[in-house]
Formats: sequence, C-alpha cells, structure tokens
Amino acid sequence: AGAMAGVEYARTHILTGFPWGLPAYALAQIPPAQGAAILGPHGLSLALILPPALIALLPGRAPRLAAAALSLAAFAAAWAWGAAREGAAPVAAPAAPEIRIVQPNAAQRDKWRPELAAQHFRTLLDLSAPPPGRIPALTLWPETAGPWFLRREPETRALIAGAAGGAIVLTGVRRIGLDAAGAAEWRNGLEAVAPDGALIGYYDKHHLVPFGEFLPLGETLARIGLGAFVGAGFGDGPGPASMALPGVPVFQPQICYETIFPHEILTGPARPAWIAQATNDAWFGSSAGPWQHLHQARMRAIEQGLPVLRAANTGISAVIDAHGRILAALPLQEAGAIQAPLPPAAPPTLYARTGDFPAILAILLCLMPAALGTRGPGRGGR
Repeated sequence: AGAMAGVEYARTHILTGFPWGLPAYALAQIPPAQGAAILGPHGLSLALILPPALIALLPGRAPRLAAAALSLAAFAAAWAWGAAREGAAPVAAPAAPEIRIVQPNAAQRDKWRPELAAQHFRTLLDLSAPPPGRIPALTLWPETAGPWFLRREPETRALIAGAAGGAIVLTGVRRIGLDAAGAAEWRNGLEAVAPDGALIGYYDKHHLVPFGEFLPLGETLARIGLGAFVGAGFGDGPGPASMALPGVPVFQPQICYETIFPHEILTGPARPAWIAQATNDAWFGSSAGPWQHLHQARMRAIEQGLPVLRAANTGISAVIDAHGRILAALPLQEAGAIQAPLPPAAPPTLYARTGDFPAILAILLCLMPAALGTRGPGRGGR
C-alpha cells in the first residue's frame, strides 16, 4: 500500500508529472471525498488502499473478518461525516458578483477550420449576452476560444466587449511572450477584455502538456540535429499566479491541464478567493475524459475550500462550490451558458495548511517495515 501510494506521489512530480486517475478520485462523486480536505489526494489514496492491505496481512479468518467489518464501519463513518460537510458548504451572499460561463461546443475537428471561424466567433458572442438587467461581473470563455491575436485586433476586442454587455471577458487566447533570452515565443494564455475593449490583464499557462504543447528534451534534440522532429510549441509562463480584476475577488487562473496538479494551488497569504479554469476538453470527445477532468476540479475545490468555475469548450462547464458540489453545469457537447453568483470560499482546510507532508510521512511509515526487513506473518524474512 505504501509503495502504491508512493508511486502515485512520484507520478505527480517526475518528468513534469501526470497525476491523472489517482486512487482517491474513485471517491470524487460520493461523500467520503470530503476527506481530501484533511488528507489531500495522496493521503486519501493511501487511506483507500491501506485497509485491504492490512486485512490481507492478518492471519486467520476471524481476524480478517473483524478487520473487514471495522473497515466498513470506518467507511460508513466517513460517508456520514462527508455528507454532513457537503451540506455545510458556504452559500453565496445576495450581493455576490455573478459570473457567466460560455460553452461554445466547437468540435476539435472543426475548431481551427478557417471557413468556420466566423461561425464559432458568433456563437461565443451570442452566448455572452447577459439577461436583461443582470450584467455579470465577469464572463469566462474557454481555452484558446478563437484564433485571434487580441493585442493587434482592436475591432475584435470591441465586438467581444459589446457582446458581454458591460462585463469583463476573460478568454483563452494564443499570446506572444518573451523567453529567458528575450526572444518572442507563443504562449497559451488568458486575456481580460474590459467593457471599453482595453486589455486589462493576462495569464500564461506554465504547466504545459508534454508532446501536446511542447516536446520534452526539445533543445537537446535540436542540438544533435533532430530539430525537424521538434517543431514549434508553446513557451511556459512564470508559474502559478493570482489575478485581480475589477468587480470580482482575487482568483487563481488555470488553463486546462493545470487543474490536475493539487500542489500548484496558491495557499497562505497569497490564497485566492476562487479558481477560474479555462479548458478545451474537445480532444476527449464523448469519452470518460471530460468527466474525469471535471471530477478532478471538484477535488481541488474540496482540498482547498475554494470554489472552481470552469469554462470548457465542449463541456463539461460547471460552477463548483468550496466543498466540491456542482451547483450548475452544462451537458457535454452542447452549446450554452451559465450565469450564477460566485460561491464564497471556505476557511483554509487542513490540507491547504499542511500540504502533502503528512501523506509523505504516512507513506514512509508504511514502507519502513519493508526497509527494515520485518518478517511478515507466515513468510520468511531476511
């Protein structure tokens, strides 16, 4: 059990990390997932794996049955506690700012076809129009919502601002940034368009997808003459950051893949009030992928006590409260929009204050008997 949890922790970090499908996510849709607020994803994974491992080590039928009954009782207690915690999630105040989330449903095979660009843009604009008398504080569009280069396209910015009816629009874009040597490079980013069409904020994705947004060891391959295999990719931004825009509390922007990394949520004095995720899950089609990505966003909310609002190109866009409950969502592969009050943040959770240190310590304690060569029941030792 310690080795399994340890390998999952290592997979979260090694070679840029890929913590997709951690064991704890098996609980994401049921109340025991609330344990992530205390244990975090790795501690909760260990807690899920450890009971059957301990049962298997016990000699004799009666001790094993007793341990199994105790494990089931503990799971039932976790269920009851989790259900109570879900129901105690803070609710939005009457004066809470409203956020509008736009889901254009542009299929991946069509997203970049030049002859469909105007149609996709019109869908985004139409879905951004707020109800009469309910101008939101912010309208959130998905990752790389269009092929524009907004800094050089004031007419496009004016159309976006006009469609939002007075709201700020935070949209996924391709941007040009500067690398460490001062050379221009493409970035996968977000830009905020003010009601007057001005650009008032930006964020660049820092945790890029290997082989999708960059080629690992690309510089090494280029130096040995394999530059043709490297091609062009995105440059990475400086790291996790918060964003302050008029009318909404300070938030942490995340683009797509970045939300699967539990240790990259800002904590401490820099703790944001909510998380805004812009993503394009169209790559997954109608498979389990969009659902898995949604449930990982729910786990981030539980772990940190922060609401997560996500705009997904083809779905599943959602408003998730600080205890991981889905308050509103758009169906997969349907165009639409959600406008809802911003849920409030909960107080920092135990996991937000301690991080993964307790889980790492528990994993090491589980591995200690093997490291010391402890003799197991009915088996020879060293």
